[in-house]
Amino acid sequence: MRYSCALTLILATGIASAKHDVVERVQSSKTVFEEIMASSDKSIPRDLLEKAHCLVIVPSLKRGGFIVGAQYGVGVATCRQADGAGWTGPSTIRMEGGSLGLQIGGGETDVVMMIMNAAGAAKLMKSEFTLGGEGAVMAGPVGRAATAETDAYMRAEILSYSRSRGIFAGVAIKGSTLRSDDGDNKALYGRAVTHEQVLKGQVKTPAAAAPLLAAISKYSIREKRSSAGPRSTEPALPIVHASYSAARVESQRAYARLAREVRHELVTLPFYGVFDNFLYRIEGSTVVLLGQVSRISLKQDAERAVSQIEGVERIVNQIEILPTSPNDDNIRLAAFRSIYGHTALNRYALRAVPPIHIIVKHGNVTLEGVVATQADKDIAALQANSVAGVFSVKNNLRVESET
Repeated sequence: MRYSCALTLILATGIASAKHDVVERVQSSKTVFEEIMASSDKSIPRDLLEKAHCLVIVPSLKRGGFIVGAQYGVGVATCRQADGAGWTGPSTIRMEGGSLGLQIGGGETDVVMMIMNAAGAAKLMKSEFTLGGEGAVMAGPVGRAATAETDAYMRAEILSYSRSRGIFAGVAIKGSTLRSDDGDNKALYGRAVTHEQVLKGQVKTPAAAAPLLAAISKYSIREKRSSAGPRSTEPALPIVHASYSAARVESQRAYARLAREVRHELVTLPFYGVFDNFLYRIEGSTVVLLGQVSRISLKQDAERAVSQIEGVERIVNQIEILPTSPNDDNIRLAAFRSIYGHTALNRYALRAVPPIHIIVKHGNVTLEGVVATQADKDIAALQANSVAGVFSVKNNLRVESET
């Protein structure tokens, strides 16, 4: 009897210790994320955070070696809820092996990764996958440098960031393995749960994780919009203009979820940029794709991405592919410089995908998107009209207060 009691006490102590360790890991992840985001000039761009499907945070990754740096760390992963707003409870993960680019000496570093598309999220939901192998990783942009290579950033499945405490250079992750930590998940959730169940939002979020999710939502533009009140059922669309037929949708909630997911899939497509403009219309379970794109692959990718959304049964793809023309290409570049180079409008260029979209066809320019004021709308049209070779300018820009 004495031995039985002792064994019970040892087991209980071990369980309590495991729970304490994993809660501490969640708290450390929150602290790391908040500290990184608090530096406005050196933080993760919020426009990119809005586009992220999932986040991985690994506090105090242990690394060592010169050039080739073996590493090991534990952290958490969380993904967008199915309706596109809010985050799932965290799933605990381990990061092992590989290297973070050029390393000088040993030490510890904090790592944050953003998974930028559905394919990357699907890989993350596996119990194990290799970064830089199965998952294409690129060093993410920081602060005001976010728009320098937008297309390149949007092609990457994963954008990675690091914050060093020792001597360290480089954030390109190669060869590291991410694997689920099922034992710690059991300690955190109080029962056996799978990595995929957690990241799909099929498990109730534990109270210990609420501060972490609140911290992520604090810096996510989308969460701020979704908490703004009744307008969240028809989300603000600075990049995509949606025309709706809500009466034919079974419920407003299902319609709103579908609208958010369609928009998210479209604006996070690789190569989607300032010279393209997506529109869409929802008719029950049918999604009609509209707008103009400068690449044929974008039309195909849009249909492919939207067709994978739950609840979409049919796609009508009416996206126009803009004709290839050296003259139009010159006008696009000149209009971009004229509009975003104006002192009243250059702040918009700091966003991951600038919101004033410039559609050029046979020398005719159409401006699409959302700006803050009527004055900005008027200035954009004047700047476009000033470009040599432009025959006409149609100003379809909308003002935020009117959307």
